[in-house]
Amino acid sequence: MTLYDSRDTTIRGAYWQYLSSLTLVVVGGLFYIFIIHFYSTEIVGVFSLLSAIAFLFSTVFSLGLQQGVQHFISYHLGKGEDGMIRALVRKFTAVGFLLSLAAFATLWLLSPAFALLFFHSYAYLDYLRLMDVEIFATIFNGILLYMLLGLQSFRLNGMLNIFNYAVGYGLIIPLLLINSNPIRIIFAWIAGYYATTFLLLYYVHSRVGGAPKTNSGVSLSPVLSYSIPIFISGLVSYGATYVDRFIVSFLINLSELGIYNFSLLLINALSILVLPFTSVLLSRLSEFYGRGDRE
Repeated sequence: MTLYDSRDTTIRGAYWQYLSSLTLVVVGGLFYIFIIHFYSTEIVGVFSLLSAIAFLFSTVFSLGLQQGVQHFISYHLGKGEDGMIRALVRKFTAVGFLLSLAAFATLWLLSPAFALLFFHSYAYLDYLRLMDVEIFATIFNGILLYMLLGLQSFRLNGMLNIFNYAVGYGLIIPLLLINSNPIRIIFAWIAGYYATTFLLLYYVHSRVGGAPKTNSGVSLSPVLSYSIPIFISGLVSYGATYVDRFIVSFLINLSELGIYNFSLLLINALSILVLPFTSVLLSRLSEFYGRGDRE
């Protein structure tokens, strides 16, 4: 069976993508409700700012390659070039690892400056350093998950996302029962991301492992050229969505940021209406483009 024959249908793919997004909205909302009941609004502000920093580094260091890899894998899927897909997956797994390593090193060096600038003290420096460990897996995860979207394994993509949320958020309460220090929340997130990373590496490479090797090399430049506009768009979108959190944390305090962040949860949750569908749509259109199927 070829990679093309093993792809999911559009309806099945959309179902699992919506289920994955709904799970994130529900567990994310319950998480903030949980910490605002058991901790101060300052702790809520701390985790809001940590999430914003994590998303910033994920946006910058992924370079838009997530959608770029997704597009080109589906494009070669449409052309029936399984060997090219295998080469793309292997090359961009290595690229994803290097980008994740670069993000880790950068935030580790910048953590003291970030702590003083936005947290107004070094009290939460350990939180930043732990989030740095998570960010490594976050960026690597993102590229691998988009590889699955490119392979049109929408169901597996959704299931692994749900697994990540289940482990990352499900371990929070047991860890806090052992010790109430809120830094243990980050340990739970790390466990979820790294467990998912190992599963992704196994499933992605097992999917393409049976494909024939291609004699022609895979160039990075077409994927980079495709990804640069997406990268710029991602930076603009990030600024529009998250810059207010940095301004609030810089000008006021973490407690005010905690209250402010909680008020934004419902608005951000509305992305569930659009994002799952676009994930499926990009893969399908890329496949049709590869087949030359204009109709």
